[in-house]
Amino acid sequence: MAVCCWCEGELVRDRALDGPAKEARYVCQRPECRTRQLTFAVQGERPNRDGKRVKGYLYLPSPRQVEFHEQGALHVLFGGAAGPGKSYALRWDAYQRCLRNPNYEALLLRRTFPELQKTHMRRAAREAPWFGASFLASEHVVKFHNGSLLEFGHCDTDASVSKYLSSEYDWIGFDELVTFEPDIAFEIMSRARTSTPNRSAIIKAGSNPGGVGALWVRDFFITQTPDLDRYPRYDASQWAFVPAKLDDNPYLDPRYETGTLANLTEARYQQLRHGDWYVFDGQFFSSFSETKHVVSIAPDPKALWFCSLDWGFAAPGCCLWWVCLPDGHFLVVDELKFRETTVKDVARLILAKCRDWGLKRCPQVWADPAMWQRMGQVGESIAETFQRYRVPVTSANNDRLNGWQRVQEMLRPAIDGMPWLLVHPRCRYLIRTIPAAVRSETEPEDVDTHGDDHAIDALRYGAMSRRRFLDRTPPPVYQPGTVGAMRESMRTPTRHVLGESSTRRQVA
Repeated sequence: MAVCCWCEGELVRDRALDGPAKEARYVCQRPECRTRQLTFAVQGERPNRDGKRVKGYLYLPSPRQVEFHEQGALHVLFGGAAGPGKSYALRWDAYQRCLRNPNYEALLLRRTFPELQKTHMRRAAREAPWFGASFLASEHVVKFHNGSLLEFGHCDTDASVSKYLSSEYDWIGFDELVTFEPDIAFEIMSRARTSTPNRSAIIKAGSNPGGVGALWVRDFFITQTPDLDRYPRYDASQWAFVPAKLDDNPYLDPRYETGTLANLTEARYQQLRHGDWYVFDGQFFSSFSETKHVVSIAPDPKALWFCSLDWGFAAPGCCLWWVCLPDGHFLVVDELKFRETTVKDVARLILAKCRDWGLKRCPQVWADPAMWQRMGQVGESIAETFQRYRVPVTSANNDRLNGWQRVQEMLRPAIDGMPWLLVHPRCRYLIRTIPAAVRSETEPEDVDTHGDDHAIDALRYGAMSRRRFLDRTPPPVYQPGTVGAMRESMRTPTRHVLGESSTRRQVA
């Protein structure tokens, strides 16, 4: 049963609004919601089953599709579960803009031509005559009576992007945006510009989770936390996300969920049924969850601190600040991401952060063993340069197999229910990297090194610097006045008694 995303009322069929061929049209029964839906409806004539042209509603969007049409941000994503009519809404968003604005130019893209043809071009050829437009198959264009054009495009290869670089579009739409790598998508997006007065260019997209571009799509549209070192001019106010849910679509076959989606892997099911952007097939750290592992805790400068460092110059490097909490857990409280920065400047930045945290000196830094390599040169190594600038680096254990297992152990919950490893929300690079790590195709027990693994390498060095930790059964707690409490009071006070503090030291 589909429901209205505004009032949660049931969407019901209104036969007075049916399409020309008696296609069912569903609306919310609440007058305010109904009026809002009809604002973006399109009426017209089309042949019915007998071939006669009959008037009716050619398009009547669901409440969720209306939210997509209403959005006025420069970049808008209609994303999430499969089935709420994202591709349909994307195409009709282009139709409506072309109908309302003379000489409007729109571009609708899919990654490959077969996808473009099956999803949009076949339907556009059938729909164009409904509103007096013509579909030019040889040019892959819908031509409107007011001079507007809707072009259908694809990017089978990176080189095919050049087709669009000399053009100017008022509207650009990406269907299944996650199939586009960021550099390709941004290059095409840069062609969304207009010289027409009182008209603003806009970029709209529809997509399910999963795919080669899922991470950058999530970072830019959903969490709005992209890598600001790489994209320093990112403006969150220009990026909007409209969540798509299966329950938004009243036209969907009920067997789609119980039959079609039920046969998928668990990760893919979560993506397409619930629109989960945080799971995907091949995920290496599947136990990581922002809701469980990311916590805002104020660390004590007097606690035991240490750092872990993965060096990089051409590629990014990362330094993490760890705090050993009194209850045996570990908190990664801060991070430093750097690139094309000399050892001297990285050392200066590390020492500055230590001062900001009230640390009298830089704590021990477990670092990438490659920093001690000389490669035939006679000068000092990277590690020796760090030490000269008062950063006490120590070679970390670089055993990848055992290192990843140690990280996996830290991510699991301790006996108190909290994960052994906690991460402060300010560590966005680490939080973005952990769930993005995927398994190597050649070595399932290792991380695929083709991805951005610098933050998790630093995490692995820090994890390997700690002793193995075991869950310990907590000491029994006795009620005052019981035999157990009396017996414990006669012993050295190392056990917990209700209302008393234990003197036993917890060991991580």
